[in-house]
Amino acid sequence: MKHLQLDSNTNFSITSTLLEFFTDEKTVTNSSDSESKTVGTIAVHLKKRKIIRKSDKDSWKDCKRKSLRNLGLEYSSRKGKIMPSKKLLPGCDFKCRLQCQNKIKETARKELFQKFWSLGDRVKQWKLITNLCERIRKRRITTEHKSSRQFTIRYFLYNCLEKQEMQDKTRVCKTMFLNTFDISESTVNTALNKLSEGNGVIVTRDNRGRHGNHHRVIDDEMIRSVCDHVNSFARVKPHDSKENLAKTYLDGRLTITKMFQLYTDWVQLSNYDNKAMTIRHYTDIVNKFFDIEFCRLKKTNRKRRQSQ
Repeated sequence: MKHLQLDSNTNFSITSTLLEFFTDEKTVTNSSDSESKTVGTIAVHLKKRKIIRKSDKDSWKDCKRKSLRNLGLEYSSRKGKIMPSKKLLPGCDFKCRLQCQNKIKETARKELFQKFWSLGDRVKQWKLITNLCERIRKRRITTEHKSSRQFTIRYFLYNCLEKQEMQDKTRVCKTMFLNTFDISESTVNTALNKLSEGNGVIVTRDNRGRHGNHHRVIDDEMIRSVCDHVNSFARVKPHDSKENLAKTYLDGRLTITKMFQLYTDWVQLSNYDNKAMTIRHYTDIVNKFFDIEFCRLKKTNRKRRQSQ
């Protein structure tokens, strides 16, 4: 127990702001007497800041890596390899059959490059590519053997971004188009395949890093089982008179780990089709649907229980 030494003529007062800094019972004594006499006992409870662990996908390494890649910035792969940022590459040379350098201004190429990578979303980038590309059936066969190529792709670029209409498109060669956005031919093929699958509309999301092999998914039945288990615990009245109705007060001898252990041995758990298999699932559901505070018993209540 801590003691505060005060003079006999000192007026002792504690404001509400100071009460937040005291965590346990403190006794005020008077130093003028030979023996320490208790002037008063102040029982103060500190408002503890509750920290609830929630998933923040923006802080995940893979999500940060994916975001930097979609923006065309430098990033580090999973193996630690540094991937350089995207740059505007030089166009085709003067030998180009379409004479792209005389049709497309360099300022227009820079604007297209900046607009493409500023989107930061692969689906939006696919949409821009499909607006600038056309896939048609090949008209002639140039090889003696059977070729696997079934289509011919025509590439276009805008000379002015303010007037993005069909008549403002200028046909360019493949080298000029790919170097303007610093992308590969497979990116164009993927965008056109997504377009054909959606019947003229890109409806498929970016599935990089996604898979459907999730054996343990939080569903409504799992949520109901965890919520019913938490509601089965007896509520405890808090120490202070100011009771927050939004909170759920439980016995201070409980913890999330103990609650999960009791959950696994719960008799009524067999009535649910799906249950939380890991403590992470249990904790995420509890933190989302409850605001739990574990209240410890007062010293007077402890002594009464010990005497009984």
